[in-house]
Amino acid sequence: KKTPTHLITFQLFKGGFPIKKIAEERHLVPMTIESHLAKCVEEGLIEITRFISKKDIEKIIEGAKSIEYTSLSELKEYFGETRYSYFKLRLAMGTVSESK
Repeated sequence: KKTPTHLITFQLFKGGFPIKKIAEERHLVPMTIESHLAKCVEEGLIEITRFISKKDIEKIIEGAKSIEYTSLSELKEYFGETRYSYFKLRLAMGTVSESK
């Protein structure tokens, strides 16, 4: 049985590799690695606060409610290009869908 790709990424992350290095090692783009790590957070393998503070999660959720967001692109635009990465936005909004 083949190991799921996000778990291969998780093993490298657990080994101390930064996202950029994991991407190089796996011949993938950093955004794909971030997607794998977000899945690991969703599965409870990694604590979300390794990537984003509780305060930032709250700010993102408040922003999402205020604009009644429908996409991460809308949130990215709302906060400005440099404030939060798509990775952090995805992580924060993942906490909302978990509690629904």
